[in-house]
Amino acid sequence: MKQFRNYFLRLFSTAFVCLFAFTNFFSFVSNAQTAGVEIVKDASTVKAAGKRTLTGPCITNFDAPAFNEPFDNIATIQTNEGYHWDIPVIWVDEKGCVSTTCLRGISYAPVFAFYVPENVILKGDNGSTNFYIKMPEFLTTLYKDATFLSVSNPSTKITFITTSSIVDFVGETFTTPAVEAALFTSYNLSGTASAPVISGSSNSDDQDQTALAAPSDNAAPTPAPEKDLVEIHCSEGAIELIGKENLSWFTNLVKNVIEPQAVYILTKAFPSYTAAANNTEKDELGRYIGLYIYDQRNIVDKDKDVEGALAYVWEDYDTANDSKFSYYMGVNTHNLYSIDDNTHEVSFDENELYNLHNTIVHELMHAFMDDYNRVGMTGTYPLQYTDATYKDNMFPIWFVEGSASAVENVYEYRNEIFEAMRTDTDENDKPRVNDTYTDDLLLSFYANYNDPDYGGASISTKKPDYEHETLNTASRYVTGYLACLYLSKLALEVDNDAYVPYYNSVKEDFSGTDSPEFNSYLFCLGFDSILYNLHEGKPLDTIVNEISGGTYTNTAAFQNAFLTENDGSVEFCVDYLNYLNDITNDLTERNNGEITIANGSILLPFDTESRSPIENEIPSSMPAQSNYIFTENNYFEPSTVEEIDTYDQAGLKWPGIVYTENDNEVSEPEDTNESKGAMAAKTTEVPSDNVETDKPDDADIVEEITTDDNDN
Repeated sequence: MKQFRNYFLRLFSTAFVCLFAFTNFFSFVSNAQTAGVEIVKDASTVKAAGKRTLTGPCITNFDAPAFNEPFDNIATIQTNEGYHWDIPVIWVDEKGCVSTTCLRGISYAPVFAFYVPENVILKGDNGSTNFYIKMPEFLTTLYKDATFLSVSNPSTKITFITTSSIVDFVGETFTTPAVEAALFTSYNLSGTASAPVISGSSNSDDQDQTALAAPSDNAAPTPAPEKDLVEIHCSEGAIELIGKENLSWFTNLVKNVIEPQAVYILTKAFPSYTAAANNTEKDELGRYIGLYIYDQRNIVDKDKDVEGALAYVWEDYDTANDSKFSYYMGVNTHNLYSIDDNTHEVSFDENELYNLHNTIVHELMHAFMDDYNRVGMTGTYPLQYTDATYKDNMFPIWFVEGSASAVENVYEYRNEIFEAMRTDTDENDKPRVNDTYTDDLLLSFYANYNDPDYGGASISTKKPDYEHETLNTASRYVTGYLACLYLSKLALEVDNDAYVPYYNSVKEDFSGTDSPEFNSYLFCLGFDSILYNLHEGKPLDTIVNEISGGTYTNTAAFQNAFLTENDGSVEFCVDYLNYLNDITNDLTERNNGEITIANGSILLPFDTESRSPIENEIPSSMPAQSNYIFTENNYFEPSTVEEIDTYDQAGLKWPGIVYTENDNEVSEPEDTNESKGAMAAKTTEVPSDNVETDKPDDADIVEEITTDDNDN
């Protein structure tokens, strides 16, 4: 073993080309060219008989280096079908020495020892024997050229993956038996290069689903115990109702296809999230989150099996996790699977899949803000304000839900309410939907709309149902959406780079196909500037005052004036809604009269026909994600963002503070939420009959109630 180690160290003893430097980390972001490496296989040597075919391998569960912390030396290969196995990794410094700890001022590069188990073949998306391995996103930003190459040794079936700089310098010596032995033995990794285990299955064939074999006798890693992720993530009630085979496919779909895309899209759409995800100094966005899948038709846990919710994110200062801020996502299969009353046959509703896509994006926006803007989401406040309560510093519900609604296809999903904004009565007092939105129609709607299920539309603090436990759908999810877009517009118009720090550098790249006035990506930048300033310690009250040029003294003043006074909000909303209405008419005409509604999500061009920013397969260009990864946990997972690192954020009223032991102090976590924390839920079409009237105060649950009339 010692001779292998010495050989390996001698191999890298010559100085390398400097691959990347953490001190210049951010300068490399714009130079990233690729997110992975292609593995080329000779089709004539591939023996497929008796083997399971897998696709879409990506490297996951691999942490970015942090100064003075040990390097992560294990990575996981994850496939589209839900199978995964671990591979060893070593880190080499600029002098060619193997390193175990990341030190400031020194350049490092990883070397992945990739292998394919004996009873598996990997194929590309087009069925080719060549396949593409997606690398963790943080690596594509750490390397100046962001190019990854591979060197293979057919005799041992090990493929070394690293940067072009290392391969160019060392060349084929990577494939020597001594180097491979060093990886698998000298660094105590032989017990970790375990065989794949089932983490979901497509159930598309009759192949054996037992744990897959080790790569070869040469490496002989010990197989890991099989893990049934259905039993880990799914409730007993859902398993009994839907069946393990269906839930195996569904768990894989949510865990490995939909949610990673949602994380990627949000991270890319908001430059502040991009910077936070790439921060190697400290976590500003959480790395992990729990996943719980249930069905409200067979409740086993009345607290977790929330009726009326398609999905939700529930956060809590969890006592089981040392009162650390923790969260998990719940997904309800009620609307996704139908069950025949006579045959008991279970079938999946493909149309409802679009709602699931958008709902998960909506809920993850809450999770992002839970970390990036935790002070305002939970109400932490400086203790020197002796008369304050956590509610004084919490963001208004319309702001929380409006921001999450802005990233989903809300204009389609809530189209019934948007249509009501241009509805009046004819001469016979019958409802009449007008062709366009007008100032008078919108003002009349805003002042008078009060649906028995949706509630009123006003976000005014003077309205009696402003904080009603259920009658707030129209105000939170529709008016809140419009209010957030209007604030984004105001932020974009501020002649101050501090408010939109990324605008000048990226605006030319995202002109899009939208109109210059209503460009979805510019809305992203505008709202991103608000999130950024909150994160940097400026209260929402101050931001609203400054971006409005003093029109609104604070957030409450904005709420009370919105869509009621001649302050520009009415004109903006009417013009914007007519723009979406025109897109709807154009898309419908283009589709031969089939109603095609504009999306309304700021993550997509407004004039797209796409109903969701999510695809049903992981895009080949998308790297593996390093944030909000579902762990093997169906309950609260502690956030990796430390509570003390959130204290310099701002909430509604008070600026962030620099926390010290003897100076400024903040409210303790258990005082912040007073009880179970907060859950933000995007609900299904059927109003819940079991919504307890005391639940919003007891658990700060935010629920959205809808009706059967809006089935999309």
